[in-house]
Amino acid sequence: ELSQSEQGVVIAKVDIDEFRQLAIDHQVTHFPTLVLYKNQQEVARQVGFLEKPALLSFLKAHK
Repeated sequence: ELSQSEQGVVIAKVDIDEFRQLAIDHQVTHFPTLVLYKNQQEVARQVGFLEKPALLSFLKAHK
């Protein structure tokens, strides 16, 4: 839903049980974790659940 309403945003969900090394490589130690990248560089990180309004605000703040 968010990936359709937020133009230019790609959202990916990763199963860390299956891709454990990916979590290690990106220093994800708590769940859920949202990591935003721009031009292959991390620009923001949010650890913990966000309700939809807070998530939209977080995305817009780092666009």
